[in-house]
Amino acid sequence: MEFSFFTGYLKVVDKKFKSDIIYLILKIPNKEIQNIYKNKVTEWFNIKIKTNDFQELITALEDGDCTKVSDIITGQLMETVSFYDYKEDYCHGFLAGLLKHNKKYIVISN
Repeated sequence: MEFSFFTGYLKVVDKKFKSDIIYLILKIPNKEIQNIYKNKVTEWFNIKIKTNDFQELITALEDGDCTKVSDIITGQLMETVSFYDYKEDYCHGFLAGLLKHNKKYIVISN
């Protein structure tokens, strides 16, 4: 993160002070860099998703094994996202992405 900030790939839009800690609110500075981030994140996610076999998740969903489904999704979230990614639309997209590569079902997003 520091590298992105110091090289200009992120810019400060606000600062918050809490005790002796400074929290910076960062923003992607322009469309060109936004496209770089988008392409790299998409590339990373596509590589990551291809290296995982999600048949265990599909089987758990089909069997109604909520504990197993929860364990698998929690494991994926712990490996890939920040705890700041908590909005419902993010989780919806994340789950749709996990299920997208299954050939048995078609995922239709709302």
